[in-house]
Amino acid sequence: MRMTEDELKELLNRNKSLKCSQANIKTASAKAKAVKDDFDSEAERRYYYDYLYPLLLIKEIKSVELHKSFEILSAINQNGIKLKAKVYTPDFIIHYPNGSVKVVEIKGKVIKKLQRDYQLRKHLFIEKFVIPNGWEFEEVIAEDITGSESRKC
Repeated sequence: MRMTEDELKELLNRNKSLKCSQANIKTASAKAKAVKDDFDSEAERRYYYDYLYPLLLIKEIKSVELHKSFEILSAINQNGIKLKAKVYTPDFIIHYPNGSVKVVEIKGKVIKKLQRDYQLRKHLFIEKFVIPNGWEFEEVIAEDITGSESRKC
């Protein structure tokens, strides 16, 4: 279930233990609106607004980065061999107030099969960035969020 900003304000006003000021709500709202049009799919949009946005408002999440790219293999241009750098771009990088980081990848079942190199890129990303940095990695199935096949926006 997705809450509107007004519904969330009402909930926060009724539950004083959440201690979320009007200024915090405005700051989180500005952050949310700044990323509004950067989603690649309806599943990403729903995940952000249904799950991440409310947590940003109550400061359970410090910040969220969308589609940050990580170079998992460097480019090669040697002895006539030219290969482009390989990158992995997760959908969300979630930063928590305690300093922990969670990387979330949202993938549709069909897209996962069509992107034949996805499993290898994910493996290299986890080995090169997630494990050494102590991050958490979660892969979310798009159809679990949307209830149907995911579609491009």
